[in-house]
Formats: sequence, C-alpha cells, structure tokens
Amino acid sequence: MPDKQIEDILAREPFSTICPDLESARVPRFESFGTPVSIYGILQNDARIRSFRKGEFVLRKDDYGNSAFYLLNGALRAVLSPNLPDSLLGHREPQHRGVAGSLLRLVGNRLRPRPPEYRFGASRQKRQEEKGIAVSPSQLESILDPAKYQTVPMKPGVFFGEIGAIYRMPRELSILAAEDSRVLEIRWQGLRDLMGADEGIARHIDRLYRERSLRGTLDAVPEFRNIPDSELDQVQFYTYGKYDEWSSEYIGLSDAEKFTVIEKEEVIAREGDYANGVLLLRAGFARESREYGHGHQTLNYMTTGHVFGLREALYNWQHPNHPIPLQHSLRAIGYTHVIVVPTRLIEEFVLPQLPAETKSKLAVKRGPDKKPVFQAMDSVWDRIGPDMFEFFAEHRLLNGTKTMLIDLNRCTRCDDCVRACAGAHDENPRFVRNGPVRNGIMVANACMHCADPVCMIGCPTGAISRESHEGRVVINEETCIGCATCYSNCPYDAIRMAAVRNRRGDFVVVAEGDSAGAPVYKATKCDFCHEQPGGPSCVRACPHDALARINMQDANEVAKFVRR
Repeated sequence: MPDKQIEDILAREPFSTICPDLESARVPRFESFGTPVSIYGILQNDARIRSFRKGEFVLRKDDYGNSAFYLLNGALRAVLSPNLPDSLLGHREPQHRGVAGSLLRLVGNRLRPRPPEYRFGASRQKRQEEKGIAVSPSQLESILDPAKYQTVPMKPGVFFGEIGAIYRMPRELSILAAEDSRVLEIRWQGLRDLMGADEGIARHIDRLYRERSLRGTLDAVPEFRNIPDSELDQVQFYTYGKYDEWSSEYIGLSDAEKFTVIEKEEVIAREGDYANGVLLLRAGFARESREYGHGHQTLNYMTTGHVFGLREALYNWQHPNHPIPLQHSLRAIGYTHVIVVPTRLIEEFVLPQLPAETKSKLAVKRGPDKKPVFQAMDSVWDRIGPDMFEFFAEHRLLNGTKTMLIDLNRCTRCDDCVRACAGAHDENPRFVRNGPVRNGIMVANACMHCADPVCMIGCPTGAISRESHEGRVVINEETCIGCATCYSNCPYDAIRMAAVRNRRGDFVVVAEGDSAGAPVYKATKCDFCHEQPGGPSCVRACPHDALARINMQDANEVAKFVRR
C-alpha cells in the first residue's frame, strides 16, 4: 500500500491507540520470520485495501479463510439466521476436468518426455474470496428483509473475520456489502504479529468474539443453549500452547520418544483438581488422559465442539455431599483454545434442562467398592482397539482429514498408485509410498489436508493456504518463494522441495547473488486431485482396494478400514 493509505489506517482505532504517531508505528516491536518488524511494516507487507460492490460477499459461512478484515468505509451486513442457501453463497462442486480433458492429458503425458523433476506451469489456483460472488438486487433486498433474515449492520471501524483467520477455522457468518464498501484485508500472519506486538489488539479481538460469536458457539452445543445472554460475561476464554508446538517439539523424535511427548504438553485441566467449570474446545486439539502406572494413558482426542468436565459437574450436582474431582486430565496439543463455563452457570442453567437420555449417557457407573468409575466419553478404543488408537494418537495422525491409509495385507507393492499420481501431475508424484506402520496398516507420507495445518504457520507470502469451501490445503506455485518453511513445519514428511524447470525442460536457476546458478526449488504436495473426475488418482488406481483416504476424526470411518 502507498504510505498515504497506511498513514490513514494508523489514524483509526485501534491502531491510533497503539501508535499515537507515525514515528512510533515505524519502531520495530518484535521479530517476524527472523526480521525486526514494526506495525507500519506489518501493514505494508501483510495488508491491502479491497473494494466490494453492493451485494458482493466479503465472507461466506463455512468457508476457510486466511485473512481478517477491517471496514474502512461503506456498510456491511452480517447474516445471523437462518443460514443462507448454498445457491446464494455460490458453493458448488469443484470444477473437474471432463473425461475428454483427462484423456487428452493422459495421452499428452504418454507422448512427450518429461524430466523427473517437478515442472511448474501457470498456477490454476484461484482464491474463492476473490471471485466476486454476489447476489442480485432482488436477492439482496430479500436478505435485508427482517421478516426473512436476521442481520446486523457493520459500520466503519469494526474488525471481522479474525476468528477464522487466527484459529484456522471455517467462517462463522456470511457478510455482504449493503452498499459499495472498502475494507482493509490483513493476512492471518500479520494479524498474529499485531496481536503479539500489542496486548490491546489481543484484548480487542477477544472482546469482539464475546460480542459477536460467543452466543453462536454456545448454541452449537445443545447443552449450553439455555445459558442466557445476561450471563455471558461470566464465560472465560483461555489459550494454551504455541502456534508451532505441533511440529517444533515433535519433528525429529524417535518412535519411542513420541510416546513420552505427553509429558511436555501443557495441562489445561489436571486429574484430581476441583472441577470449577466445564470446558468447551473452541479450536485446536486436546488429549484426554489418566494416570496409569508411572505414566499417562491416552483415552481420547478432543477437538472443536467437544466438552470436558460435564460428567463430573453432573455427578457433583446430583451428589452435593460427596463431590468428586476431575477424573481425567486434559492437555493441549499445539495451539488450543477453550471456553470455560463456570460451575454456577452449569448448575443453574444447564444441568436442570438436560434431557433424561443425556443424563443417562453421562451417568457414572459404580465399581464393586461403590466408588464412581469413569471412562472417556465417546472413546474410540472399542471401535479401533487401544493399540491402533495409541499409534494414531502418538503420531498425531488424528489431525488428518484426508489421510492415506494402506492395508499392507492387500498391497502388492505394484506402485500403480504412485504412477497414477505422477500421471495426474506432470510426472511429479505428490506422495511417497512410505510411512509409519502398525498392525499391517501404513500411513503414507501424503498430505493429510489437516484439520489444523501447521504447514501454513510462518509462510512469509501466504502461498500455502486452505481452499475456501472444502478446506484442501494448496500451494500457490506463483507466490511460493521456495523458503522451505512449510517443508520444515510439516510433521508428516508430506511436503517436498522440487527443482523448477521451464517449459523447455531447462532448470530455472538463481540469477544473481551467492547462489547464482543454483536451481530454484519450490514446495510441492498432494492436492487431492481436485481437478480429476472420480476423486484422487491414487485411490482409483489401486487394483486391490488396499488404499483409502480417511478422515481420521471420524472414528467409525477409521474403524471400518482398520477392522475390515
């Protein structure tokens, strides 16, 4: 952005509160990517101004996004309820090549020789946020009709989209322009740095969440819908862990060491402590465990929307003369955010309204000694077996939404899957048929399109990001600078650095500097064959049905493959 635009933004709150003058805005406050950075520098490098026409969507509910926004001028409307239909939001199936297009590409791959290194062509990635999805004037009039939709106005000076950007979550609301508007878009890396540079922005973000999104978060959990708005100021937010803990303390550990990593995870709630509230996971991952011998036994993995401590609260409410402490511990894995609902609110507004069926499900069994016996709620142990669950948990594979599992009892090592992947990607296979193995199941080194993709952390250009609607993690080859940050961050060996060739097949080399003449490298990974009809080529090519792409957070889907 030009200096004049940056100066205009710095004159607005909350920027003016942080930096009362231009000189202070230019003072480096911290380091980002190894370089001293000022708030002025963040706006210069991680922000831009965008214009939206009347009726155009700025955000669409359930999209993944990589930016937060600040309204400069104009007027926006946030749709609270009911949800807009997919036809209005422009959510459609991804565009695949047709059969003819796929055959032409296959024939082309067979006819012309290809070098083994990755050949980058023109990028096909288009960020959905920039496609200008808009509604017609009559549709906009219908959306703004209070008899049909509940909407709230958003005026200049308001931040929005920060929750999805910072916590790598789907957008919670649809927001569209009620008139022509201009907004400041800040990449999530820049917003994170702003929050780290000044506690005032972090508090401002939390205040916005309490005002705009907390009600919707609680309403998404049936047990919490009865908490009145007047009591929401009693609900607390807490953050545990660090952005890079998924990978920084995990990469390089041996298999034996991975089973002791639990000792380093930050404790959110400790077994034996008094249950002074019920926890709702707002974002991230957490491990439920219990003391076992001289160590800890993993009972379950929890993620967004899971509740911890409700059974203890129910038991203590039903047995006030014989209260019990927390029976299990909860530990943060990576960067975890929780909402704590105080016990008073739980006992006054939640427990009396619980349906009998829910109370029965939460009921605590008693052992032979008449003492309460707790087991993990919704435990996956019985479905996939404790041995496999420990394997998936300790290797942190439950983060994957499209994990490649290979049944080695069926696999004949023919490598048809690898050849199919190469054929679909200019002779550059995007995965390696290798990886950790347990009980005849291999987890291949292929991008899992994680629920919490830590590969995105630290990318200086934002080249690696999530596609808006379906959440696939993709690399924009035009903006990738080959810094290898994503390659280093990925704990699953799913990203590779590949030499770039031009269309003649010659290596692209560094033009000047100390590395002049060296090949240029860029990051490459599985894109889940999003342009191929019928889904990922690797799965379709396996002649023995030995390979599947599995959502590891769906215990039933995992169990079906493991126990088939």
